[in-house]
Amino acid sequence: MDAKQFETLVQLAHLDVTDEEREGLMQDMGQILNYVNHLQDLDLETLDVARDVRKAETLREDEVVAATAEERAAVLENFPAKTSDDLLEAHAVIDRG
Repeated sequence: MDAKQFETLVQLAHLDVTDEEREGLMQDMGQILNYVNHLQDLDLETLDVARDVRKAETLREDEVVAATAEERAAVLENFPAKTSDDLLEAHAVIDRG
């Protein structure tokens, strides 16, 4: 992982990283990526995988529970904006430029 990739990752994750932490975190990320690359190189096609495909014996019923006015207000407080038709609008996380 080069410095530009690391900076992009830090920005996307909204991390507050000090200069002292940068080098160590960059090395850690490099080790993680190397490990993932190693896992991708493994030949899993010939591996005999045991699978449990039994149907679940009990399923939970879904319950719709209406939010209280206080819960609704708390959720609405966390959104930066609402559209003209009262839809909630959040900031984009990924720069598509």
